[in-house]
Amino acid sequence: EPVAAVHDRRLPFGIPVRVYEPAARGGPDDGAPPPVVVFFHGGGFVVGNLDMQDETCRRLANRVGAIVVNVDYRLAPEHPFPAGHADAYEAVTWAAEHGAELGGDPSRLAVGGDSAGGNLAAAAALLARERGGPKIGFQVLIYPVTDANFETDSYREMAEGYGLTRDTMQYFWDLYLSDP
Repeated sequence: EPVAAVHDRRLPFGIPVRVYEPAARGGPDDGAPPPVVVFFHGGGFVVGNLDMQDETCRRLANRVGAIVVNVDYRLAPEHPFPAGHADAYEAVTWAAEHGAELGGDPSRLAVGGDSAGGNLAAAAALLARERGGPKIGFQVLIYPVTDANFETDSYREMAEGYGLTRDTMQYFWDLYLSDP
């Protein structure tokens, strides 16, 4: 999906990001800078990259009319917990500090992600609250992984046959966490 611009960058602490500018700006906030959304891809904390969610981020930028910062956080097993969570918080802090340079309004900051990325988005929001900032106004958590309890009804009933298996989820968690 076409957007106004796409820029690949590397944050000061070494994490690659891809920044998307929406194709059109306008709507109820005509003339105001768009909000800034920091997005984290899924992949069990083990797989994934900027390309994995490229189309999602393009759509998000256009449909929301937002600057979207797609974050390529460090992956396990080379970088187990808390590396991804630290990267997520640092990326959100960077977006808050540099959102205006990106053409956005960092006072309208949101976080989002799918699966493991939803976990990272929620964790970044919790860290921001605990540390006194940055202020996050909105979360978009798409089927976030929020628990490693494999004895829930859904893990037992949906263990096989739905693409992502219980065994695969256990494998991802084992690679990401050094201690359950």
